[in-house]
Amino acid sequence: MLASAWKIIRNRLEALDNSGLTDARIKAQLLERPDLREEYLILYDIVNTLVDALQHRFSVLAMSASA
Repeated sequence: MLASAWKIIRNRLEALDNSGLTDARIKAQLLERPDLREEYLILYDIVNTLVDALQHRFSVLAMSASA
């Protein structure tokens, strides 16, 4: 499951890169192009959800190891 989530993230990052998003002008591009902004925010949500799931999994492992 985690590998699939990371693959989705990588594919979306590649799509953003292919659509012209650049590090130097990212803020301006996100303001100018709603399509890029929407894709970026979707990616942001996916990463946050994945991180939350991994943190929860880690806390469960840490609690079971200390018991």
